[in-house]
Amino acid sequence: MPVKNEVEAPVATEESPREKVERQRRERIQEREKEWQQLQKKVSFELGWMQSPVTQSQSALWDSLFTSETTAEQKQTIKQCNAHLNEPVRQGEIVLLPTTKPDKKHEQELLDKWIEEAKIASAELGKLSDEEVATLNRHFELFSHQLDERVRNDGLPTDYYAQVATGVGATSSLVHQYLKNIQNVLLEINTLYASQVAMASRTGGMSYGAFVADRAALFKKLDGSFAMLSKRNVKLPVYTQIKRNLKLSTKSVIHNADEILKTGFVKELGKRIGNIAIGISAARGLGYVGLVLGAASGVDNIHEACKVDGAGDCGQTTTREIGGFIGGVVGGIQGGNAGVGLAVAAVSGVALVIGVTASAPVLAVAAMGGAVAGGAIGGVAGATASKWFVDEMYAWGS
Repeated sequence: MPVKNEVEAPVATEESPREKVERQRRERIQEREKEWQQLQKKVSFELGWMQSPVTQSQSALWDSLFTSETTAEQKQTIKQCNAHLNEPVRQGEIVLLPTTKPDKKHEQELLDKWIEEAKIASAELGKLSDEEVATLNRHFELFSHQLDERVRNDGLPTDYYAQVATGVGATSSLVHQYLKNIQNVLLEINTLYASQVAMASRTGGMSYGAFVADRAALFKKLDGSFAMLSKRNVKLPVYTQIKRNLKLSTKSVIHNADEILKTGFVKELGKRIGNIAIGISAARGLGYVGLVLGAASGVDNIHEACKVDGAGDCGQTTTREIGGFIGGVVGGIQGGNAGVGLAVAAVSGVALVIGVTASAPVLAVAAMGGAVAGGAIGGVAGATASKWFVDEMYAWGS
């Protein structure tokens, strides 16, 4: 009987002590690598935010933010936190970018706070025209400064969102300086005109050519401050870690919500945007928003100075009806008392007139009469519907 070929089982060789040590070392390395990969997958909660740089569709916004490496779960979480966004998303709307869902109480409270602010901003921006939205964003720091002044001195009308007058860091002091520069130049123009009038009383006539040339040089000085009021001067810190964790586009500009709140760069941003939007709405149908620089005591000749024709190109003033930004903002003085107090000067007040239509000038200096101011503003004190008739003296376009 033939014998079958049988395969003998391999004889197990005993592992030497050295080989055992090496094997255990490799296993430990593999285990550590697995643990590290698990840690990498678990991203801790951080909240980033940005403002939509332009008015755009939601799909365009997400396409500009997400990359092929942003996970489906991350995209879903982000979109759920941005149910407040308009369609299309308006320029300046707050976009929230959490790295993951919050799992701690303080994390949820931070997210809830920002969702509330974002909802307010979106709700009010959604009521504005494209031109009004562009005006709000272009002059945000100027409006924000004036808003703080109103809150600090007089409080807010009841139809506004409650906010505190905290300023926006260095922004408030910068805007204050630019406004002060404008007032100083107006005083120089006033002094120039007064000196020409004094000379005319002695010689029988003004030197129109010299006056117009000197006035034009002073108007050039206004241009610099106007230009600075038409752009964002304070740059918020960019937080790159959130961008990395979410695998967002390298072009996106993301800020850290918790860091911004703690350092005081932006306080109640959503309410601030909402209140500015309400204030701008007062100019609807007029096309211009007026910000009072204050009673121009000592500037009683500025109006006449700007009417002098000579050889200049700004010798003609234009009467405009403007809507007051957060109505009744003349120092909180009510009714006819405002007219009496301001009528001391021939030109009782100086206003910045801001165009909110595509054809309107970006900024203008305007004179406001005391009687007009007292009657118009006093009649609707504290209301957003206050209107002023002003003589535009100098317009500047970016």
